[in-house]
Amino acid sequence: MRRIIRLALGAAVFGSAVTGALVAWPIGQIKGPITLEGDVNRGAYLARASGCIACHTNFEEGGAPLTGGVKLDTPFGTLYSPNLTTDPEHGIGDWTIGEFAQAVRQGISPEGEPYYPAFTYPFYGNFTDQDIADLWAAFQTVPAVAEPSKEQEMAFP
Repeated sequence: MRRIIRLALGAAVFGSAVTGALVAWPIGQIKGPITLEGDVNRGAYLARASGCIACHTNFEEGGAPLTGGVKLDTPFGTLYSPNLTTDPEHGIGDWTIGEFAQAVRQGISPEGEPYYPAFTYPFYGNFTDQDIADLWAAFQTVPAVAEPSKEQEMAFP
């Protein structure tokens, strides 16, 4: 009888922990609209310090800034970074700041698809509304480059 009580108590504790984790999990939670004015210079600094430029500019092949195409080898296959220029078809030119915030903080595309395992990292999940506004302002100054992102070469794990 004691064993059954301990199992039931353990299951209740485990269930509570799982429920708490799901409630606190940031994915899918949409914050309110971002209405702050962005600082282009601070956003450009954040883009450099956060690795946006390094991961989304193919320096080896002479790629334009933020056009993507950087090859990232993983145990699951090869990922290629996407185009983050203002091109409306191949980049983020037709995104809203809210869609940008969701992609950066939660790794969710405007279509609702996860970017995982490539993105996001916990570091970006902590960006404030001001950080997002600043990055957005800086990215809006990047000239559009009509270059499609390379297809991912991922195998089913």
